[in-house]
Amino acid sequence: MIGNVFWSIADVCMSMIMNRVHSSAVVVSWFLSVVQVIVLAALYLLLSLEPVWIWEFALSGLFAYIGALAFFRLLQYVDVSVSSVSWVFLSVGIAIGGVVLFGETLTVLQVCGALLSIGGALALALWHKRVERLETMVLLLASGLLYVPSFLIQKAALLEGHTPATVFFWPFLFFCLYAILFPFSCKRYRTQIRSIVKNVDPFFVVIVICWVLTATLGYFTITTAYSLGDAALVGITENGQPFFLMFFAWIATLLLPAYAPREIITAQTTRVKIVTFMVVFLGLGLLVA
Repeated sequence: MIGNVFWSIADVCMSMIMNRVHSSAVVVSWFLSVVQVIVLAALYLLLSLEPVWIWEFALSGLFAYIGALAFFRLLQYVDVSVSSVSWVFLSVGIAIGGVVLFGETLTVLQVCGALLSIGGALALALWHKRVERLETMVLLLASGLLYVPSFLIQKAALLEGHTPATVFFWPFLFFCLYAILFPFSCKRYRTQIRSIVKNVDPFFVVIVICWVLTATLGYFTITTAYSLGDAALVGITENGQPFFLMFFAWIATLLLPAYAPREIITAQTTRVKIVTFMVVFLGLGLLVA
């Protein structure tokens, strides 16, 4: 749940960027990753890391990068809370992978809890805002499922006894390398990057740094959670994220209305939040029963 908090802040920051600053997921990812590499370089000096599973972690980073591009683009079409539907698909994929690949099992109570938390998250995201565009539905599905192989590879490495720091660091580094190198293959992206560098918006710099810090903390915390519990349970617990998304979106709208994330905040959404909050957290309670 701590990881959910950090990732929610990062997602709200990303919604602000994609809807108020720049709309290209590839270009935005380039700037995020340049700053992220600096942070990872500092962490490399502080952490005890093992040079293991390099090819597997490279594949994990690739899936995460493609999934991030789909998710960043999705934020242009839907409210940031609606984007949490992607994590429902993610949790289902990881739960299936945990059972099939790692022999994990769920009790009857945990299955009921999983259904409640997934259903509540879907209700929160879709009740007050219909998703009608086919492209939006495809992006919702792709954003969640593309991350599944990445997390399953990490879980497999953790089961081999590798440390959370190692399993966190290498896939994130490869993610950044893909994000930095790919735009150079297209003149259009190179031009956009140069344009932003020449006319840099101070807010863009601040929000990029905020994303990097919260995403780093969120990614490391979630990786640590996977080292402590079954992949299926950790994945399903990520369905608690939409409530934090709505809260931080409200805070951002209140403090920075000119750069507000894409989010509808009305009396109806508040009622929906209260009802679905009870359903999801009942489900999360059953998961640890």
